[in-house]
Amino acid sequence: MTLEVETRFIKHGQWTDLDRGPVMGKTITTSTSTGNLVIAILAVLSTLGTAHLWHLVTFAIHQVRANGRPSDALFRQQQAMLRTLPTPSSVMADTIKLWWAWRHKAKRPFLRSLVLLLLALSFTATTIAASVFSSLIVSTKDLIVLVDSPKCGSVDTSRFFTAFYADRVEAVASPYAEECYRDGTLPETCKAFVRPNIPFTITEAPCPFDPIICKNGSVSLDSGLLDVGPTFGLNIKPSEGVKFRKKTTCAVLPLVREHVDVLNYTEYMESNVSFSREPIEGESVISFSYGPTPDSPNTYGVGVIESALLQFYTVNTMKNYSNPEAPTFRQFDPIDLLKPNNSNLVLIFLGSNAVTYNQTIEDPLFSAHVPVPIRTIDLYGQFAESTLYMADLMTRVMACQEQYEYCYIRPSGEEFCTGLRDIPYTSQFPDLTELQRRIVALLAYSSYMFDMSRAKDTLAGKSLRNDKVVSSLPDNQWILELERWNKQTWAAFQIAVTDHAIGPTLRDTGTDAYDPPKSEGGKQLCRVQKMGKTGGVANISVFGLAFIITFSCLIVLLDFFVLKFLIYLSQFRRALAPRIDRWIQDGIWQLQRRAYEGEGHRCWTDLEMEIPLTTEGKELKDLPITWVPEKSPFCDSASTIGRRNDSAGYEGSFTQESVMSRGDPGPVNSRQNGLGLSNMI
Repeated sequence: MTLEVETRFIKHGQWTDLDRGPVMGKTITTSTSTGNLVIAILAVLSTLGTAHLWHLVTFAIHQVRANGRPSDALFRQQQAMLRTLPTPSSVMADTIKLWWAWRHKAKRPFLRSLVLLLLALSFTATTIAASVFSSLIVSTKDLIVLVDSPKCGSVDTSRFFTAFYADRVEAVASPYAEECYRDGTLPETCKAFVRPNIPFTITEAPCPFDPIICKNGSVSLDSGLLDVGPTFGLNIKPSEGVKFRKKTTCAVLPLVREHVDVLNYTEYMESNVSFSREPIEGESVISFSYGPTPDSPNTYGVGVIESALLQFYTVNTMKNYSNPEAPTFRQFDPIDLLKPNNSNLVLIFLGSNAVTYNQTIEDPLFSAHVPVPIRTIDLYGQFAESTLYMADLMTRVMACQEQYEYCYIRPSGEEFCTGLRDIPYTSQFPDLTELQRRIVALLAYSSYMFDMSRAKDTLAGKSLRNDKVVSSLPDNQWILELERWNKQTWAAFQIAVTDHAIGPTLRDTGTDAYDPPKSEGGKQLCRVQKMGKTGGVANISVFGLAFIITFSCLIVLLDFFVLKFLIYLSQFRRALAPRIDRWIQDGIWQLQRRAYEGEGHRCWTDLEMEIPLTTEGKELKDLPITWVPEKSPFCDSASTIGRRNDSAGYEGSFTQESVMSRGDPGPVNSRQNGLGLSNMI
C-alpha cells in the first residue's frame, strides 16, 4: 500500500508553511492545470518586466554617457543606438557591427564597445535567471502539502491492542525502512513524508541492568531530542512545539543455568498452561526464567524437537511497562536483575533453530560452535566429508530498555524536559496547551504501539541459501539486527503520526471505529499535518507570485511614464537638464529633423520637444541616398561628386545656399549644385 497522501485529502487553497516563515512560507495549493496556467502568465509578466527594465537601463547608460563633451562619430552612433531602446540582443549585434566598422579608424573601438557588449550580455543572463526563477514559483513535483481529511482521528483502542492496525502499519513500515533508512539517493517512495527518515546514533553504553547480566556489553540507539514539528511534518509554531527523544539500550543475556535450563516437556507442561499438546517421548524444553507470566512461573519456553525441525530464524518478544497506568497488560514481571527503573523492558527471543553455518560464528546472539559432520557427493561422484556448525543454543535472549523524553515550552517561556523515563501520561504535564497535549498523547500511543517488541524477522535470515546454510555472519550481527529493528520502529512512528491526520480507518479497513477529535486542540492537530507529494497538484509561492506581478507592473509603469511622458514635462526636464535634452535630441524624430535641415528644409518648430513640427501644409521629399558608398558627399573631392549619376528626383539639394541659409529655397539645377559643392570643398 502506498504511503503517499491521496489528492482528495490535500488542502486546496492558501496556507502557510511555518517552517519557511510567515512570508516565504505562504503557499497556494491548486490543481496542475491551474498551476500550468499561472506558469504561462508569470512567463509573460517576467518577459514584459525585464524588457521594460532594459529600457530603463539603456536610458540610464545614455544619460551617464551624455556629458556634453566633444566626441567622435563612434560615440555618437552608440548614443543613437541606445536612444532607440534596442533589445539586449540588438545591442550586442549593433555594438559588434560598430566595432567592426570603426576598428581601424576610431581610438580603442574594441574596449569602448566591450562595455556595452558586457552590459547587454549580463542583462541577458539575468533575464534567463529571472525566467528560471519565475518557473520555480510554481512547483508541480516533489511538493509539501497540507493534509485536510474528514476522517482525521485516533485509532480505536480496542483494535489498537489487538494489533489489527499495527500489523497493517508494519506491513508497509518494513519495506519503507529498507528503502529509505539508508545513505545515498532515495527512491520516490521516500518522498511521502516531509523528512524521509529519522536519524539516530548507535554507541556503546553502560549496562542498563545489573552488571552480572551484561557480560557481552550493551549498545544504545538514541535519537536525541527531535523537534516534533520538522521531524514529523507538523505545521506548528516553535512556541507550541514539543521535543521528543527515544533511547533504546540493549544487551545479549548470558547463558546462566539460573535463568536458562533444559527441562523435561512433561515437567514443564505442568506449570505452563500455554503448552497443551501431548508430549513426545523424551522431549525437552529450553526454559527461560526472567520473570513469571500470568499463566506460568517461567518467562518463555522452546520445544527442542520443534526447534530442530525449523531451518530458519524465528523472533518472539515479551514486554513489561513500569508505568502502572499503562493502557496495556504486562506480559511478564521481570526479575530484580532486569527490573526496569522508569523504563519499559522488552525481551527478544531469537531462535536460530536448525540453521547451520559454514564456519563458527562469534556473534553473542548468533553464537554457533556445535559441529555437525555431513557427507556430500562431489562432481565426480565421490563422497566428501565436511563440517557445518549449529547455534550453541537454539534460542538466545536479548533484553532492551526503552526510555522516552519530552520537552516543551511552558506558558512562561521556559523550556521544561521530563528527562529519560517511561512513557508518560498527559496528566503529568498540567501546563500543556491543548495542541501540545494532543501531540504528546499521539506520541505516547505511538510509543506503546511501536517499539522493539514488534520485531518479527532478522537480517541474518536474508543470508540463508537454498540449502538452509548461512556462509558467515559478522561479530556485530546482533547490533545490525538492532539497527534494522529500530529503523522499522521509527518508520512505523512516521506512518502512525500521519495516519492520525489522514484517518486510521483508511489503513485498517476492517472497521469504521475511530475517535474523531472533540477538543479544540485535537481539531487543530488535524489541520497541521504536512506530507510529501510527488505530483498531482501544484504549489504556488504567494511571495514569488506577488513579487513577479508587482515588480513587472511597477517596471512597466515606470518605463511608460518616465520615458514616455515625465521626461517631457518642463519641471522634470529642468531637474535633469542638460542630459535629458540630449536624450530628446538623439530621438529618431529629432535626428530626422536634422537630416531634413541638412537638405535645406528648415521651417521647423518645437525643436526642444520630443516631436518637432513643420509649418502647416509643408511637404518634404524623401531623403537622398549617398552618391558614393561608405562616404559622405562633403568628405570627397568635387570631381567625384560632380561625376555622379543621380536621379532627377534629388537634383539641386546640396547647394551652398541650402546648407547655409536659414530659409527653405526651391530646387536649383544640377549644374548649380555641382559648382556650389565644388566651391564649398
